[in-house]
Amino acid sequence: GKLGFLEWFFVTPSAHRVHHGTNTEYLDKNYGNFFIIWDRIFGTYAEEKKPVTYGLINNVKTSNPLKITVFSWASFIEDFKKSKTTIDKIQSFLGTPEWEPRT
Repeated sequence: GKLGFLEWFFVTPSAHRVHHGTNTEYLDKNYGNFFIIWDRIFGTYAEEKKPVTYGLINNVKTSNPLKITVFSWASFIEDFKKSKTTIDKIQSFLGTPEWEPRT
């Protein structure tokens, strides 16, 4: 459920569910740890409007804890190496999960 007016200020269970969702509209949303107001200010807030699908966009395909830990960083570095422009190099770390360098 939802917690009424508290949803405007605090990270609630609903906001946290969205954070872990792989639904397109929930990607890169609700980063707040205690106050959700920052996500509202910076445009990274998404309200839970439909059921959340949990998981990863790209499966790590391993049970090795070290590989799981560095999985995302390896992807960032791979995109960085493929990037030809400064903007793309920055986007390789700050872009959305589905972002890829221009070729």
